[in-house]
Amino acid sequence: MSEYPSDWEEVELGQAFEVKRGDSSLTKSAYRQRGVLAFSASGPDGFVEECQNDGDGIVISSVGAQCGKIFKASGKWTAINNTIAITKRSNIHCIHYLFHLLNRQDILLPEGGAQPFISQKEVVGATLHFPPLPEQKKIAEILSGTQGNLNLVAQEIAKLDNLEKCLLSSLFSENEGGEWKKVAVSDIGRVIRGASPRPKGDPRYYGGRVPRLMVADVTRDGKYVTPRIDFLTEAGAKLSRPVPAGTLTIVCSGVVGVPSILSVDACIHDGFLAIVDISPECNAEYLYYFFRPLQQILDSSATHGGIFTNLTTEILKDFPVLLPSPARQGEIVKILRSIDSLRNGLLTKQSKYACLLESISTDLLSGRKRVSV
Repeated sequence: MSEYPSDWEEVELGQAFEVKRGDSSLTKSAYRQRGVLAFSASGPDGFVEECQNDGDGIVISSVGAQCGKIFKASGKWTAINNTIAITKRSNIHCIHYLFHLLNRQDILLPEGGAQPFISQKEVVGATLHFPPLPEQKKIAEILSGTQGNLNLVAQEIAKLDNLEKCLLSSLFSENEGGEWKKVAVSDIGRVIRGASPRPKGDPRYYGGRVPRLMVADVTRDGKYVTPRIDFLTEAGAKLSRPVPAGTLTIVCSGVVGVPSILSVDACIHDGFLAIVDISPECNAEYLYYFFRPLQQILDSSATHGGIFTNLTTEILKDFPVLLPSPARQGEIVKILRSIDSLRNGLLTKQSKYACLLESISTDLLSGRKRVSV
């Protein structure tokens, strides 16, 4: 017995919509400065001479890293190699509803290993459920509106990020009267590396109450981080690197160069370098903002061996820092804190919209809740 309402239609995607491969004779080498919008496996990223579709449609990335990702198309457009294009076939199925259905449910699942792909046969044979057409249109309208709000917030975050980049470039390039000092990190603090007790997982060292900072903590929390994943015993802490709250840390292995500031006393994993015993003339928060836009530079300075990247203590010790007066450092920190505050507000808003979209999508696309039309 179907879990969908009795007035919903079960149909294969290929029966309800036209499905065809993107033009395999067209690759990005055919892109030009102007023309018809082209969709590759990466999305709408170029222009070609030939228009193969006119109107609303959907493009599926069928091969590679973004395999399974879907994109909306409208107006005049062309799908090139490594894509699958879906267009309208009849007046009883809404393509905008289909977009949200494919985007929110695990209908198209990539196959293969190192090179994932989605076959045209899988797309054509995918089983879908559709409410009556007026309800399809209403659901699509509701979800598109919520998605639109989410997109607007994402655009505001992107604008703020660009503003911050410009501001950071301006702030750290100013040097009125040559008063800023150019010093090495070792001139303002001591660089140490985290450590991991061995053997890993030994109950003598692991599973206690002493928090230890891990890379996953940094990617989640932002500027101030609180270790939540890994804990050591007192014996384990003695074999690790305990540092006080307020310590500036920088990821030194893997995703090199990400800075953060510890919000509590903790140990640090050996995937981090830390700058301790910082001179009174240097503000740790200023250093955080100084290093934040330099991730790529730190990564290029690191040693690369196979799949591992390593930023050594020696490299960081010699890394140059621009140091204005303590008063000016405080002014810069105040400006950048205000931008962080705006971003955090937008990120909270983004999270709420994302949760709302997920919730109403689950309810409306399953028929669990119905809409009035």
